[in-house]
Amino acid sequence: GLATCSYEPASAAAPIVFILLRQVLAGHFEARRDRDRVLGLLDAARDIHGAMSDGQVPVTVEKVASRLLRGEVRVVPHPTSGLSAPVPEHPSWLVVTRRDPGEPVDQADVQLLHTIAAIAGGAITNAELYSEVHKKRLEMQAILGNLAEGVCAFDTHGRPTFLNAAAETLLGLTLDDFDPKHPIAAEILAPVRRCLHSGTPLDASMTLIRADGTSLPLSYTCAPTRDHDRVDGAVLAFRDDTERLSYEAQLAHHAFHDQLTGLANRALFNDRLDQALRRDVRRCGGSAVLFADVDRFKLINDSLGHQAGDRLLTE
Repeated sequence: GLATCSYEPASAAAPIVFILLRQVLAGHFEARRDRDRVLGLLDAARDIHGAMSDGQVPVTVEKVASRLLRGEVRVVPHPTSGLSAPVPEHPSWLVVTRRDPGEPVDQADVQLLHTIAAIAGGAITNAELYSEVHKKRLEMQAILGNLAEGVCAFDTHGRPTFLNAAAETLLGLTLDDFDPKHPIAAEILAPVRRCLHSGTPLDASMTLIRADGTSLPLSYTCAPTRDHDRVDGAVLAFRDDTERLSYEAQLAHHAFHDQLTGLANRALFNDRLDQALRRDVRRCGGSAVLFADVDRFKLINDSLGHQAGDRLLTE
């Protein structure tokens, strides 16, 4: 009787202890589950934002949402019955299409789905912006790459950030081996630094001496780039003036020389005569003019033709 009586309090307390233990364990597992959800959300955000550059955001969202919600989640254009959440600022929904019947849906799952949808909305927006910027950058690179003019971009410290193909060809330098101490790089940097210092565009010309000793005449425009009112760099555009200068020299030669014989024509004769007369006035001197003629030249033209007369003049 004593033995039975002594165990009665312990027997009565057993259900209470069991209930308390169950609550403690339930709280422990719930806290662990919440912790896993938070860590899972952090991993999901990292994976989703990491998929922006390759355009795989929707696919990645479906994968991470399916993993976290322990079911099958799809991004669809219209909501369906069951657990779903709208993707902010986008005409799509995150929908749980299949889940184990033994996995009841609680409020935490609903909040988790809406959180993933919010992360997906921001990532999709950023991915669209990234895609648009990337497309514009490729278009700009294609345009600059096909220009015959050299184009270089520099930061505020005069460090090159971009050289197009024409610039590399004309300068004989690439972005990787652009050394400020290199003679050609130093010549290029001079107008860039002036432009960065003044904050105003420059238009001028220069002549570079290549490593093989040949000269390269350039005309250039250097303009500052701005972030609002602050100068944050400069762009230098230049072209090879060799052909233009040669053409101008040919035009000048043709303007004052006979095309057949290469001798000075009437315009150059009048110019030199005018200079001589002005010089005589200043020095109180005099000049002489010698006139030479070809006898019976008209007879040669008339009898043998103008081609024969032209050959006679050139010889």
